[in-house]
Amino acid sequence: IIDHLKSLGKTVMMWGDVVLNYPETIGRFPDDMIMLNWSYDANPPLDTIEKFANERFGQIVCPGTSCWNHFCEHIGWAERNITKMLEKGAEHKVMGMINTSWGDYGAVCPMSCTLYGVVLGATKAWNRKTKVMCDKFDKAVSELVYGDATGETVKLIRQMGVYQDVMS
Repeated sequence: IIDHLKSLGKTVMMWGDVVLNYPETIGRFPDDMIMLNWSYDANPPLDTIEKFANERFGQIVCPGTSCWNHFCEHIGWAERNITKMLEKGAEHKVMGMINTSWGDYGAVCPMSCTLYGVVLGATKAWNRKTKVMCDKFDKAVSELVYGDATGETVKLIRQMGVYQDVMS
């Protein structure tokens, strides 16, 4: 598959967990591949970013909006995941970031309930030092994304994520 894609002039990207789970296969992959390094935990294993940085591959970090298998995104998880992955990625000069939002199990979380994580990822990708997890950022997202100048919408979504923890 890799040879075919390269013959078409394509750059091959691969989810990096396969290589991390089977390190004996790493020599089988060509140097010009890009590894997509994902983790969706609130406290992601950042050593994987360092592992790929020490290899010959390009690397893109792939945090997530923390919305899968929930009725709305878990803002607290998303904030920690996205922030930590981007900060460690910048430290190791990764190529960039892909902010993921999965619809596993029938995508019970509507797109409108994943938008905080999408905005957060875009904001942190442009300027990773942007202060998030504060009332000012939440109010801006409430107003600019949801049309709610009171700032209550993001507060409610944030609280719903906490309730999902209690119920699961």
